[in-house]
Amino acid sequence: MPIDLSPWEPVFPSQVYARDGSILKYETGKPPVIARRILLPRVSRMQTKEEVRAFLLERASRVNEVTAEQGSFEERFFTNFPPYFPPDFLTKFRAQEPAYLGFIENVIDRHSIDWTPNATYLIVSHGILPKVIIESNHLFSTPEGYAILFDPQLREYGLGETWEARLTLQDGSLPDSGSIYTQIQNGSPSSDVMRITYFQRGTSAQEEVKEVIEIIYQNEGKTPGSFREFRDTSQRRLERLAGTAIQYLDASIHTSVTGEAAVLRGRDTLDFLFREEEDTTPTNAPAPKNWMM
Repeated sequence: MPIDLSPWEPVFPSQVYARDGSILKYETGKPPVIARRILLPRVSRMQTKEEVRAFLLERASRVNEVTAEQGSFEERFFTNFPPYFPPDFLTKFRAQEPAYLGFIENVIDRHSIDWTPNATYLIVSHGILPKVIIESNHLFSTPEGYAILFDPQLREYGLGETWEARLTLQDGSLPDSGSIYTQIQNGSPSSDVMRITYFQRGTSAQEEVKEVIEIIYQNEGKTPGSFREFRDTSQRRLERLAGTAIQYLDASIHTSVTGEAAVLRGRDTLDFLFREEEDTTPTNAPAPKNWMM
């Protein structure tokens, strides 16, 4: 049953919610461009480095044994992407070459500082997007669509994600509401049970967080465990962690062979793994370039 987060309206039940509206642009004779607040709740588990390693070895074993489906992990990260891997890379990787696997585990370790391996989180992203984008089915039909929140074109207009709240589930349940409300009220961004990240500072951000969290807890009081109906992005997180590790391994090999720094596809820093849904690979659902027309 779809989760009710009233007064937020379900655009795609249990996945995307929206409310309010403001005019971004108006020209005589043309329909106004409307922006709405958007809410993207989801549940995700942080995989261990052993799980990521096992996933990579399993996917590497498929290469050359089956035809890689276009857009599949194997096709993107083992068949078409790595331009610097030596010819014997897959053979050594399947044989669990210590240097390769050790490098991959180090990459993952660097991004476990603020995440607890094997812990499950309720993550809520809040942003502002043009109505035409929010209502585009192809954008939010998959977790990759969430990357629209970080579109540079939208950022130029002060749109995109404004904040994210990440609650650590305790024994499969939401943490005690009292400690959550106290943390929000005190303006503390981080604790053992909740981490709040503000991307666009504003006087209303703290009140927005409080409002949304209260709605989620009120709904949980009526229907215990209802938050589990939110989209589960755990598999997407696993693939993204694994893909990122392969990209950095590829870049490291290039540097060791040529002495030149490799340019990573999408981002050239390691900080993006702290973000839950931002992707380093091109999304199949780019922002409509004419949304302000």
